[in-house]
Amino acid sequence: MNGNPSVKKTTLIVALFALFNLNGVYAQSISSSAVNSLSEYRLITVPDTANNAFFRTHPMIEKLVVSFSDERPYGIFVLFKDDKARRLREYYKSDHEVDSVIFKKLYSSFKCPQQVVRRRNDDDLCNQCVIATATVYMDSVRCSFAPSSTVEEDRSSRQRRVLATVPEYAGDMSKVAEKIRPYANQVLKPADSIIVFRGIVMQDGVLRNLELIVGRKSVYSDKVQKVFEQQVHGWSPAKLIESNATYESYIKIYIRINNDGTVSILTSPRTMVNITGR
Repeated sequence: MNGNPSVKKTTLIVALFALFNLNGVYAQSISSSAVNSLSEYRLITVPDTANNAFFRTHPMIEKLVVSFSDERPYGIFVLFKDDKARRLREYYKSDHEVDSVIFKKLYSSFKCPQQVVRRRNDDDLCNQCVIATATVYMDSVRCSFAPSSTVEEDRSSRQRRVLATVPEYAGDMSKVAEKIRPYANQVLKPADSIIVFRGIVMQDGVLRNLELIVGRKSVYSDKVQKVFEQQVHGWSPAKLIESNATYESYIKIYIRINNDGTVSILTSPRTMVNITGR
């Protein structure tokens, strides 16, 4: 006997709601896995107006949470005002080409507070402590510090706690790249050789709501978008690992024209650190 579809849908919605809230631990200064080491974290708020211009340019942004490893930023959450459920929250991984390009293009005026962090660490905290996170507001930076072993242990724990698989193209992306290649000669400026679209992969594997978020709208970008619109049915949706239930999530598609005229296509996210994929 088949189950009631409305019950299944309700169950999935409840599960996703719980995951949206659970996933919030990634944007906090201290992870929930660090319960036994909470006393090792030190928090300090530093007055800082270096990003005033950034917040004026992006008035809808509430704060940015920068995570560090070995004193270097490796991940950035962008959190928005009036988004209590954090469905619009964005995540960028510093060592991922797609995320790095998008963040620099969208938020080029953001100044990572490394110098402020280092100065306060030297002045006020133990020499053994390293920066774990920096939460950047318009007029201040709230930093968390801990011994390096604690920071790395918590980071590893978060990376292991993956809640879902990533949305991805189920076909051969190199064939899609070949369809785009004939249009590459229409790109006149090097700055336009990289474009990025963001869309939503639905539960049924259909790609919807493609929008150009990086790059200049042009004949080339329009033709590339049409190529992907012809491939809307070839996608695998994100899937909750525990229940195996699919759900709709964002995907970013990065298209780069290489020096030899070939086309490379990469997608983000690589892991579902941010459960929405945004």
